[in-house]
Amino acid sequence: MDWYENKLILLPQYPDRFPSKYNGCLFSISKSAIENYLKKIDDKPLIPVKIELDSRGIEDQIDGFQGYEAIVFNNNNVYLSVEAEISGQMFAYIIKGEIDSNSNKINLQPKSLKEIHPPVNLENMAFETLLIVNDRVIAIYEANGKNVNLHPTAVSFDLELQEFDLLTFPNIEYRITDVTRIDNNNCFWGINYLYEGDADLLNPAIDKMSVKYGKGLSHSENKAVERIVKFNINNNRIVVENEAPVQIKLSVDGNSRNWEGVVKYDSLGFLVITDKFPRTILAYIPHPLGVNDLFVFESLGKYGFKNKLDVEIIAPKFNFAQDFSKHGIAAVVEDSGWVYINKKGEKIIRPHVVDNGPDYFSFGLARFELKNKFGFFDEKGDVVIKSKFDYARPFADRKAAVCKDCQFKENGEHLEIINGKWGFINLKGKLIIPYIYDEVGDFENGYADVKENGKSVIIKRIEQD
Repeated sequence: MDWYENKLILLPQYPDRFPSKYNGCLFSISKSAIENYLKKIDDKPLIPVKIELDSRGIEDQIDGFQGYEAIVFNNNNVYLSVEAEISGQMFAYIIKGEIDSNSNKINLQPKSLKEIHPPVNLENMAFETLLIVNDRVIAIYEANGKNVNLHPTAVSFDLELQEFDLLTFPNIEYRITDVTRIDNNNCFWGINYLYEGDADLLNPAIDKMSVKYGKGLSHSENKAVERIVKFNINNNRIVVENEAPVQIKLSVDGNSRNWEGVVKYDSLGFLVITDKFPRTILAYIPHPLGVNDLFVFESLGKYGFKNKLDVEIIAPKFNFAQDFSKHGIAAVVEDSGWVYINKKGEKIIRPHVVDNGPDYFSFGLARFELKNKFGFFDEKGDVVIKSKFDYARPFADRKAAVCKDCQFKENGEHLEIINGKWGFINLKGKLIIPYIYDEVGDFENGYADVKENGKSVIIKRIEQD
């Protein structure tokens, strides 16, 4: 499941099992209805609204079709993963579509269908998770334990599903069945689950997370594991955050539940959902004490922050608000744009805006603009590199490209950087490669493509940090 605007979208594995004018249905529940239910303002059962699915016959085009596994939205674009099995061999696919909110209908695009090769062949295991990061769609395989998938990777596509590359992914035992959206700290949370019946298939190695943080209430009683784990993505690498997982308690009958979906519910916690085992359950899991002491809340279309006792600490005056980071700052939107605030509600710094949101942190630094000049600040909101560059790109491979005397030219919805000369700075803001290049690419594995006097060359990183 995933959020689309102010609606929670639920994807059945087999949408065609629900009556439809086309090829089946998805379902939506408004965020306001969920909020009213949790606050006990309205105790009536939540009634999902049907969303028609026009799959254009994808189910018949995929041999061994075993249903849809994941969904994620990027504006009006939607991406779904598909699982298939032929004679014991697993197959996986990703497809793009578009949601028409006026007609409450999703149209898939058959020409966009791409096969994703599973890294190992395990029964009923495929890519159960999709994640949007900047302009990439990332598919995550569900079995990444050391004994079954020694060198796990995630597959990264562009938004048109035309190009792909691989990201390193951590060895984490058991299954990853869904993840939340990425936050402003490049972090996301994932369902990490073990059904006892899968123990032989997954052959778990030593669970380092249990060794470090202890077993949850499920795991301490039997083999079942039900928890939500925090990840971080940076520089084509996904890692497990150094933070205790959110442990989920077994149901009263002692049976584990097949958690298949998770989303963040503002700063208050998570919404999770099972498939049909033991039955379809939509549940709310609050953040454990100590994770954060302020939480986003909404009132009359404005956002503010409350503490755990539901006491208003920062008045709802922002057009939008993100979670407070572990470093104590939060990105909010006021009429003049994005700004970071501290826990007193004081403005700290205005970030550079990318993809309608605050600039992402890379190597612990993000960009800001002041008087038409670019600089960098850290995750506490402190300026580390003063605003002195005509333009700067994010840090990559510990270096950031900066330009002098460059100009901005409108190109559709984006700004194009033209003219001027380019060089590179280190993490301290020191210009280690002078302004001599007409065009530059970012450094990757120590090398960068540049163009000087019309000639393309490759330069090597200078180690001056």
